[in-house]
Amino acid sequence: MKARIPHERILKEARRLDPVSLHNILMRTPDAEIAIPLLFMGEAEQRFLLSVLSEEKAARIRALMGRLQRVKIPYEMYSEVVKNLLIRLQGGRPPDVGTYYRPGIPRG
Repeated sequence: MKARIPHERILKEARRLDPVSLHNILMRTPDAEIAIPLLFMGEAEQRFLLSVLSEEKAARIRALMGRLQRVKIPYEMYSEVVKNLLIRLQGGRPPDVGTYYRPGIPRG
């Protein structure tokens, strides 16, 4: 069965890997590249991916998710993040994108 939602492909690839390989890949992955897809996943799926991370990285990602919930994420950005995370999970190296998220300057 083909994954219908882009982040389902992330879960499929993550489940294919052994826990140590998944841990190593995710620990080298930028926080935003994990946090953005997690925003669109259910609690069980979030727990699965966060459980393989160190407590510190998981806490940083949860905090970033809290900040990102207040930001409108364009589908193009979500799609790019998913694509890059999939490349990592498949053993590749995605192009360097710099940053996905830049906080705005407070107005007023």
